[in-house]
Amino acid sequence: MIKCPLCGYVFEEKESRGGCMACGKQGCDLVKCPNCKYEFPPEKELVEKTKSFIQKIKDFFGGKK
Repeated sequence: MIKCPLCGYVFEEKESRGGCMACGKQGCDLVKCPNCKYEFPPEKELVEKTKSFIQKIKDFFGGKK
């Protein structure tokens, strides 16, 4: 699952249309949000898991108020 950093829409990678076609760069690996069309580099799985783990620790110690 990918979450758009601009609009917050969560989608599967296959829903992305795979980056900008207008820029002329082939294979630039950008992800395009199917909701708002914002293009951004994909996060690596490890980064996502690390963020999730850190958020769980914050929540456990009272990060959510």
